[in-house]
Amino acid sequence: SDLDVEIQRDVGRTFPEGFDSAAQEALFRVLRAASHRLEDIGYCQGMNFIAGIFLRVFGAGRDKAAESLVYQCVLSMLLRHGMNQYFGDGFPKLRLSTLQFDCLVEAYLPDLSAAFARFNISAEFYATQWFLTLFAYCLPYPQVLRVWDQFLCRGMKFIHRVGLALLKEVRYSLLQQNFDGMIHKLRFIGQSSQLSPECLVASALEFKVTNSLLRDLEQGITAGAAEGATRALPCCFLERDLDRGRTYCRFLPGPEGNTTLLQMPVASGNLSGTFLEAALPAPRIPCDPLAPVMDFPGPKVPDQKSSSSSASTSASTSASKQLKSLAKRSQKVLGKVRRPSVPSSPFRGFSGGGGSSSTK
Repeated sequence: SDLDVEIQRDVGRTFPEGFDSAAQEALFRVLRAASHRLEDIGYCQGMNFIAGIFLRVFGAGRDKAAESLVYQCVLSMLLRHGMNQYFGDGFPKLRLSTLQFDCLVEAYLPDLSAAFARFNISAEFYATQWFLTLFAYCLPYPQVLRVWDQFLCRGMKFIHRVGLALLKEVRYSLLQQNFDGMIHKLRFIGQSSQLSPECLVASALEFKVTNSLLRDLEQGITAGAAEGATRALPCCFLERDLDRGRTYCRFLPGPEGNTTLLQMPVASGNLSGTFLEAALPAPRIPCDPLAPVMDFPGPKVPDQKSSSSSASTSASTSASKQLKSLAKRSQKVLGKVRRPSVPSSPFRGFSGGGGSSSTK
C-alpha cells in the first residue's frame, strides 16, 4: 500500500547509526501495525522517531515479545498521552502548541521574542519537530530519555519548558546573529546543545509553565475565531506577587485592528472538543527586512507609485496647456479693446501720480 511505501522510506532515516537491518524491519512492522490500528490517522512522518526511541529502550529486533511491547507503548503514547492530535489532518494541535510557545517566549525571553519578530520568525519554523517527536529528532539519546521521563509524568507542559531552556542556552548568541545566522542556529539548536541531561532538566524546571496556563492560552488564541477579525496572539508577561514572593505568567487578549498582527480566518463549525485549522492565525513566513527585493521575470505590473507619479505629471501638463490657451485668448481679447481717453485736468501741471498730466 501507499502507507507501506512511506513507512519504508522513513525507516531508513530513523537513527541510521543505531539501527541494523533487524531493528529496521522491526520498526517497519511496528509502524505498519500502528497505522492500521489508527485508521483515522494512518501514518505520519514523526511517528517513526517515537517508535524508534521505544525500540532502542527495549532492544526490539531480537525478541518478538519486546517488539509487541514497543507496539503497545506507541499506541499508549499516541492515544493515552494525546499525541494522536498532533498527527491529525492539517496538524491543528501542532500549530496550536507552536503558537502557545510563541506566547511563552514573549513572556520569559522578551528580548529574544523581539528579535524573532524583527525577522518574522515564529515557533512554527523551528519547533515543529520538538512537539512532533518530543525532541527525539534533535536531542542526543541520553537527553531524550530524561525528557521523556518528565513528559510521561508532567505532560506537554514540560516540552514547552525544554524548548525555553534550549533557547535560554543560546539566547545571547541568537541576539547577535543576522537573519541567515539566526535561521541556521535555530535549525540545529538541539544538536548543538551543550547541556547535560541533568542540567537540561534543571534548566527546564526553572520555567513555570502550567497546564492551566496552556489552557488559558489555547482559549485566548482560538477565541473570537467566528467573527473573522484581525487578531493577535495573546500578550504574555510575567507578574510578581510581592506577598507570596512568586512570579506568575499572565496574558492579555491580543488587540484588534493592528496590521502587523496575524490574520484570523473565519471559522466554521464548533470549537468545543476539536482543533480547527480555521480557528488559528495564519502562519508567518520568515523574511530578512534588509534583503533586497528580487525582480522575477513575468508579466509587468504597473507600480502604484510610478502610476501615481505619471498621473500627476499628465495632470500638470494638461493644466499648463489649458493655462497657455487661456492666456492666448485673453491676449486676443485685450488686443481688440481700445484704451479709454483721459480728459484734460483743469489743473495743468498737477498729476495725482506725481507725473505730468496727459492731454489730447
